[in-house]
Amino acid sequence: MPLRHMRRASLLMALLAAGCRPQPYVWHGSPYSDPQPAPAFALVDTAGKAFDSGEAHGSAVLLFFGYTFCPDVCPATTADVAWSMEQLGPLAERATFAFITVDPRRDTAEVLRRFLDGFNTRFVGLTGTPAQLESTRQAYGVYAEPEPSADPDTYLITHTSRLFLIDSDGLLVASYPFGTPRADLLADLQHVLESIP
Repeated sequence: MPLRHMRRASLLMALLAAGCRPQPYVWHGSPYSDPQPAPAFALVDTAGKAFDSGEAHGSAVLLFFGYTFCPDVCPATTADVAWSMEQLGPLAERATFAFITVDPRRDTAEVLRRFLDGFNTRFVGLTGTPAQLESTRQAYGVYAEPEPSADPDTYLITHTSRLFLIDSDGLLVASYPFGTPRADLLADLQHVLESIP
């Protein structure tokens, strides 16, 4: 075979081989360049049962820090997750949405449960002692501070509004600022769930 034909054949084989290689997934959220194990925490759910984040391995977890009296960010984020879960169909059974309160004084188990049930009855509401909640927030770099209020029962809380995605290996793979398009969250969550063996 002439040399020029051999070069063309080699080039063609290289192009074909490159086309067969799976391309790396392009995240829609803010991916962590070097995913590390998500910080572990142990809190209590709305049924009074212990919730250990380590037991969620094998499924994807969406983690959010918020409060039920929040007028905008928290219900909007929870609604976005509920929409994504609905679009996933049966795949959603392999995902958990955990809502960790930043307002344990007002967010009793009953209040948390009622709030979450308005979106999806499978959503998990979590609380704990102030020290446990503070430790968990610090581990995820989450800020939460009540705003001054003349009425001690109607205060607002300024808090980090990011949503965190933990994959089935327990790695913190991406986070999402408030306002991330629902379709972007859905795409990343679907990618993680479809990667579970």
